[in-house]
Amino acid sequence: MSILVTGDRARVNGQFSRVHKTWTVETWDDGFVDMCGYFRVYRPDYPGCWHNGYAKRYAVVYWLVTQHVVAPDEALHHIDGNRTHDSFDNLCLLKHGDHSRLHHPKAIIRCYYCGRSFPRPAGKTIDRVKFCSQKCYHSSPRTDTHKQNIRERMLQIYASDQRSCSRKLTSNDVSMIQLLVRYCSQREIASMFRVSQKTVVNAINGWKKS
Repeated sequence: MSILVTGDRARVNGQFSRVHKTWTVETWDDGFVDMCGYFRVYRPDYPGCWHNGYAKRYAVVYWLVTQHVVAPDEALHHIDGNRTHDSFDNLCLLKHGDHSRLHHPKAIIRCYYCGRSFPRPAGKTIDRVKFCSQKCYHSSPRTDTHKQNIRERMLQIYASDQRSCSRKLTSNDVSMIQLLVRYCSQREIASMFRVSQKTVVNAINGWKKS
């Protein structure tokens, strides 16, 4: 079995052919490379072979040395990254999840406020995640500057609009108030729309009141 540990690296694809002869260590290169780049050999006695008797060579090699059949939740990792280098020294048995994380690591993001590194949350792109927590988001000077810019811009928009306190809010006004409540206080919003603070509270709760 020593040859399994020091087996030669397979030649490039195109120099192999399908042979229906039971594969052995002496016939190392008897087989073919499949569409995924793995070398397959004819070994019908291997428990995990296809219906036609072919199996991945690295799985057969690991089975012959350790008598262990790779389970569905396990995977054999090629240490050097070459899928046709199937010597036993180049194989490492891992759990399927660990193997996937090894090949597809999560992007690491640095928080803009505290500087802590954290993995990218699932379903979020890197350019949309800038803070590790809500606490850092609300404590960041960049967030305060952004809120201040919005507040000043909205004050300029409504500064020239002389509205009477008896005027009813429109649906567009209610939508704008529900958006501004994230950036401005209720008193500032009431000053913008020339309404009472109670009216702003009613608009935030989802209904209009004069």
